[in-house]
Amino acid sequence: MRVVLRVVLLVAVWLSQPVATVADKFEECRKLFTTQGQGGKAEIPLSKIHELSRRDDSMSVVEHLQGFTGLTEPELMKRLMRTGRFHFEGEHTFWDPQSTTELRWYYATSVDYLFANALHIVPKCIKQNVPMFQAAKGPVLDFSGGVGTNVLFLAKLGVSTEYFGIGMIEAAFAEYRVKRMGLEDKVVFRKPHQNHTAWAFDEYTAAKALPIGPRYGGILAMDVLEHIPHYHKTVKELVDRLLPGGFIAETSPFGKGGGGENDLRVHLGNGGVSMSKAMGPTMERTGNVANVNIWVKKQ
Repeated sequence: MRVVLRVVLLVAVWLSQPVATVADKFEECRKLFTTQGQGGKAEIPLSKIHELSRRDDSMSVVEHLQGFTGLTEPELMKRLMRTGRFHFEGEHTFWDPQSTTELRWYYATSVDYLFANALHIVPKCIKQNVPMFQAAKGPVLDFSGGVGTNVLFLAKLGVSTEYFGIGMIEAAFAEYRVKRMGLEDKVVFRKPHQNHTAWAFDEYTAAKALPIGPRYGGILAMDVLEHIPHYHKTVKELVDRLLPGGFIAETSPFGKGGGGENDLRVHLGNGGVSMSKAMGPTMERTGNVANVNIWVKKQ
């Protein structure tokens, strides 16, 4: 809030100055909205982006982004590099959510998270456990599936997958990628607004929009639960939709302290609720693969 008030005051003064000076001051203003150290890295080296574009486990994300956005290569690179105001934490600072509902709307409408999540390659826990996913008794859900890289990887292996996410631009891009790669028959897109939720977001967990009852053989929750206020309510919804013997693979880098209504950071605290408690008595942690926890639902 202090940053926003400072900008408002600066803009009021600057508008009375010559045009050239106003343009310079607006550029100075933009520099205020950069990484705040809430969970995201600062600027990414261009060499890392070029390396990403050559990796098979990126599923051609850079090429797909250029086609989807129509941006030139230099325009795309500065967004992928999180340069200055293109960092998602700067976007968070600009909008400055004041409630859990505003925080959720920030994630639903974020532009910069499209480019931030594009840097997420297929995690090792998936690549090293392909048989586990192929043997799943039901579809594999990627909960908050980002730009769709995980579902693309699994779908190419013949795994029936479902994508769910509240980020409107990310979901549109993921659907574009699935169609571009001809995998529509292997990926179902679940939307956050459904008839059984009265076409509205639940106050705390969009997961209620998922089909009711057990149906999933596996659920991925990668780097998502730490963004959700009262995350344990979302975990309960996911567990309820998991078939007996099914698994949840999650990694959740919660922020220190916090949690609850007043915690509106990029990485929230867990509110004092451990993941084991959130998972409940029907779930058992069976291991950790490349920093990803594997939980299995008891038969």
